[in-house]
Amino acid sequence: MLSQIEREREERIEKLRQESILSLEEQKQLRELERQKQKLEEDKMAIQFKAQAIKARQEAEVKERMTKEKYLQYKRELEKDIQRRAQMTMEADRLKMTKEELELNRHLLEDSLV
Repeated sequence: MLSQIEREREERIEKLRQESILSLEEQKQLRELERQKQKLEEDKMAIQFKAQAIKARQEAEVKERMTKEKYLQYKRELEKDIQRRAQMTMEADRLKMTKEELELNRHLLEDSLV
């Protein structure tokens, strides 16, 4: 009977040791999982930061491109306006010369009639 009690006691001690060993192994695995989880969170934050930086850079590039496009459009419109004004000036000069020619012809015609 005593040997059976001792054997049961030994079995319980062995079982507790096994559970303890398992518990230590589980704790070790749990710590490793926690470390991996923390690393993933850090990686996630780094990726989000990089994504925000990329988005900000892209927005700045779009804004700069739009600003350049607006400037180029303004410059094109200004050049067209300058050309239009030059053409109008040339047309006015031509009309002025035509008017002067008509007046000269009128004076000559009046002189020839007199």
